[in-house]
Amino acid sequence: MEIYKMVLITHKSNDYIIYEVNKNGYKAFITNAEDFEINKVKRVYFYNYKNRFNDVMYAFKTFEELEFFKKLLSIRKVGQKIAYKIMKSGWKQMLSYISNGKWEKLVEIPSISKQLALYICNNLKV
Repeated sequence: MEIYKMVLITHKSNDYIIYEVNKNGYKAFITNAEDFEINKVKRVYFYNYKNRFNDVMYAFKTFEELEFFKKLLSIRKVGQKIAYKIMKSGWKQMLSYISNGKWEKLVEIPSISKQLALYICNNLKV
């Protein structure tokens, strides 16, 4: 399984990057645009979320960020969209909130109910 690639970032927005590998361009969703510089070669950690309805690539600056995303996805009621929203809200801070049971901070994220926030805090193994 491929964990990271050395890629050339050719474009970025607040939500995604376009990167080049072997003269081919690809799109990946990101959580923080400041982590990526245009026209720089960078080690990027990838997660490909694939099912019969979606084939979405996510890109992360660090291995720890990737692992937290995967842990969120391992929670039964959390799909890639909720996990992505949590990550976009500042993954280190969200990890701290979840680890300390501060579910009320998760409720501030759109689409996360009190019940889901409590479920995440009670079921995430960090």
